[in-house]
Amino acid sequence: MPDNYWPESGLGIDDSAAVVRLAGSGPQELTTQNCGQRLHRFRARRLDLSSYSSLHATVLCAPVSSKMKQPTESDTRVQRRDRLRALESLLKNDPANPRLLSDCVELAKELADFEAVLRLADNALAVRAEDRRALSDRAFALIGLRRFRDALPVLQTLHKAEPGNAAVLQDLGLSHYCLAEYAQAVAPLEAAYRAAGASNGLLRLLVSTYHHLGAMDEATALADAHPALALADPALSGVYALAFLDASRASEAGQCSQRALAMDAQCIDALVVEGTLQATRGAPAVADELFERALALAPLTGRAWLGLGTTALLRQDYATALSRLQRAVEQLPSHVGSWHTLAWTQLLSGDLNAAEQTFLHALELNRNFGESHGGLAVIAALRGERSQAQHLIEVALRLDSASLSPDFARAVLAGRAGDPQQARQIVLGMLDRAAPGAAAGLVQGFRQTPSMPH
Repeated sequence: MPDNYWPESGLGIDDSAAVVRLAGSGPQELTTQNCGQRLHRFRARRLDLSSYSSLHATVLCAPVSSKMKQPTESDTRVQRRDRLRALESLLKNDPANPRLLSDCVELAKELADFEAVLRLADNALAVRAEDRRALSDRAFALIGLRRFRDALPVLQTLHKAEPGNAAVLQDLGLSHYCLAEYAQAVAPLEAAYRAAGASNGLLRLLVSTYHHLGAMDEATALADAHPALALADPALSGVYALAFLDASRASEAGQCSQRALAMDAQCIDALVVEGTLQATRGAPAVADELFERALALAPLTGRAWLGLGTTALLRQDYATALSRLQRAVEQLPSHVGSWHTLAWTQLLSGDLNAAEQTFLHALELNRNFGESHGGLAVIAALRGERSQAQHLIEVALRLDSASLSPDFARAVLAGRAGDPQQARQIVLGMLDRAAPGAAAGLVQGFRQTPSMPH
C-alpha cells in the first residue's frame, strides 16, 4: 500500500488541507475563513520586538522594509510568504530564539506551507533533539505532506513522552487510517475518545474506522450518541449517513445525507449515499447523476464507481458494469460489497470462472458473510454440481437466514431438475422479498441466465 494512500470511503477527502483538519496536533480547520481567523489572532498579538535582538527589531521596523510591517487585513498570500522568508532569514542568525521560531512556524501553518513547517521543525530539533513542540510541528508537517509513514515514529516518540495526550493519539489514528491500517488506527482513536471525549474530527475518524473494520454496531452507536455534533457539520453528517446506509438503516442514512447536502452540495459521502438510495428506489438516472457529481469532485471515490457499476448492471450493460466495478475494487480493496457486485456481474455475463474467483476472494475478506457462500452455491448449481450447491446453500442460510443468493441457487437447481414451475415460484418469492431497485433488478437480471425460467 503506498504511503500516500487516502481511502475516500467514510471521509470523502483527498487533499492535504482536508487531512490536517482531522489532525489533533494542528488547526482543526485550514479553510480560507479559518486561516483568516488565525491570522487575525496572530495580528492582534503583534510582534513582541523585545523577544528579538536589537538588530532584528531594527530590520522589522525599518521603513524601507514596508513588506515587513505589521500585517493588515489587505495582506495578500504573496506578502505573507515574503514575510515568512524574511523571518526565516532572521532566524538563521538567531536559531535559538523561541519567539522568532514560533512566529515563523505559525505563519507557515497559516499559509499551509508544510515544507516550511518541516524545515523549521528540523532546524529546531537540530538545536534541541528532545524539543516536544518541534516534534509536534514535525508530525503536523508530515501529515500535511501526506507522509504518514514518516509521521508515525515521531508521533510514537511523543506518545511515549505523554501517553494521555489526546491530540497525539488522534494523529496516530489519523496516520494509520490514511495508510488504510484500520486495525492499528482504532486503538489510539478509542484512547483519544476516552481521554478527551467527542469532537467532530475525532468522530469522523473513529466512526469511519469502525465502518472500515465492519464494526457497524460500534460505528452507529457513536453516531447515535452524538447526533448534535453533526447538525452543523456536513462532513460528519456524511460519515454518519454512510455508516447508517451500510447498517441497513436507510431512513437515518437519508436524513443525514440530505442534511449534509443542504449544508454542502459537494459533500462526497452524502452524494454517494443519496445516489445509492435513489438506485434502490428504482431511479437509476438520478442515482447516476449523483455518483457522477461525486466523481467530478474526487475521481477516486470507490463507492461512486460501485454505484455507477451497479446501475449499469441493472441495465444489463455488463461491459460497462465490469469496467466501473473494476475501478471500485481498485479503490476499495477491502470492501466486500464491491467484490460481490463484481462477482454477480461476472456471473450474469456468463464468466463463471471469474465469478468464482471473485466470490472466493470475498470469502478471504470475510469468511462469515453468507452471501459469498450463496454466490458460490449459484455457480455450483449452474455447473450441475448439486451436492456441492446444497452444502453451500446450507452454509449461507446458517450464516444469514435472510440472504437472497441461496434462493438463486435453489431456483437454478429446480430448473435443472426439470421443475420450471418451482423455479418460477422461487424467483417470484425473491422479487417479493427484494427491496425495489437494486436487489429486485438483480433478480430480474438473473432470470435471463441459462437454466432459469423466463
